Amino acid sequence: MSSKSIVCPFCPLNCDDVVLDGDGTWVDSQCDLAAGQFKAVVTPSPARIGDQTCERIDWESLRHSLSLPDVPTVELCDAAIGESKSLEALVAQGAIRIHIGDDESDVAMDQAIGRDGLMAATLGDVIRHAEFIWIIGDIGSATPRLSDRLRRSNARLESTRILSIELLSQLHHLLGETNSTDADEGPRQDSSSAGYQLFRQVRRSRYTAIVLGHSAFEPGCEVSAAEMLTRWMQRWNNLAIPVGEIDPPLTSRVVMLRFTRNQNLRSVMRWRNNYVSRSHFSTPSAASIRIGGRVSTIAAPIELQIELQIGGEDPGPANARVYLPASIPGVHFSDTTIRGDGSVTLPLLAPMHSDLPSRIEVLRRVLGTAPE
Repeated sequence: MSSKSIVCPFCPLNCDDVVLDGDGTWVDSQCDLAAGQFKAVVTPSPARIGDQTCERIDWESLRHSLSLPDVPTVELCDAAIGESKSLEALVAQGAIRIHIGDDESDVAMDQAIGRDGLMAATLGDVIRHAEFIWIIGDIGSATPRLSDRLRRSNARLESTRILSIELLSQLHHLLGETNSTDADEGPRQDSSSAGYQLFRQVRRSRYTAIVLGHSAFEPGCEVSAAEMLTRWMQRWNNLAIPVGEIDPPLTSRVVMLRFTRNQNLRSVMRWRNNYVSRSHFSTPSAASIRIGGRVSTIAAPIELQIELQIGGEDPGPANARVYLPASIPGVHFSDTTIRGDGSVTLPLLAPMHSDLPSRIEVLRRVLGTAPE
């Protein structure tokens, strides 16, 4: 059978070079996350209630057996645009709330951007233009191939696993001592410090990209760290620091690249409401329904039992009391998605068929808002 390329629906990077053979087996995924997720949807586990599997579901009995609140909180990563529209409609009806995740660094950065704004970049911008790339946090769990993409650029790379308040304070101090007319290296004191070395790399670059991953900030200081980072970027760009000796001089600028797992959902809510209301979301309270598999990060391991998981790989009774298989967009039916950096809308095709209901259809049946 001939092979085919598809857009991968399993992470916000949405790689478009994933190759399947004719019977739906991975030929070349180059990604353990994609391979594992695809295997789970091609050969789904049977429906399970507690530790008992079941071939046929009595939806009425299931609803009564589930311990769900009147307005359950739903967690769904990587929702496609069609799914996001359905979820937004359920939110508008007051049927559900959406859980945006447990990563306090991501939540804090969203809040900081909402207050102060941000000079953002796309992956294509960074690969083409960046001279220095500063990676903060964990980019491997949610976007396993992002590091490989970044290495395709000619930029110098530096990684900081946890960005501390101390390091941010050093960067603000060094920037405060920089004269915007100085085309050399800026302040030279504390030349052995991590802050100085990092500052020097940014100072030498016309284009610096900060790539922000999960669990990026010092625990307990996420809100302050996010605010300090965004304001440091603003101060840097406002100074228009010259680089090189040409006349007129080029200026150094700093941008940020983020891959947001709920890009589609937030976009749909903005299209329909002109804003994303905090009342639409639930954080940090835990969800009672999870749709699809959860990507475990260092900050958010799977450790609490959820009442119901729809689709994804069955995590077992210890992590989900009830598991219901479902078909997903990009594998069993078509949809569209926005890449996590907001750069492009991509088609999600359907390389294979499934008789299972979609994830949203299963959710509606559980909620009692769909015919059975």
